[in-house]
Amino acid sequence: MYKLITACFLLITSFEISAATKTHIDIEKLISQKNYLNTINQCTSDKRFSSLLQNAIKNAEKSEYRASYAANIEEIILQKPSCFVSSAEKLSAIDCKKLSALYIKEPFFNPRFSLNESLSKVKEFNNSCLAG
Repeated sequence: MYKLITACFLLITSFEISAATKTHIDIEKLISQKNYLNTINQCTSDKRFSSLLQNAIKNAEKSEYRASYAANIEEIILQKPSCFVSSAEKLSAIDCKKLSALYIKEPFFNPRFSLNESLSKVKEFNNSCLAG
């Protein structure tokens, strides 16, 4: 009887430990998903995303900043290309060309082909400052 109670206790304890570990992994996954959604939802605010593009151009000399901006910009291009094109059109012609040169023609994380393919799906792309 004693062995049965001990075995039940050990079995219950092992389930509790694995459940606690699993919860920790799920929380990390949720935080990661939230960060991803925040990235692609930056376009919901024109002012916020335009500010990000301006800062991306201004801080392009610093490689640690440029990589962070590239991650955001490339993900927006892949997930919401029309938002990216419309935001880029609000930049000056010079800044738009810089943006294209820094983050589309020389991407950090995704193949250039993938970015161009995503952008080409936007009707306004061929008439935008990014098309050159």
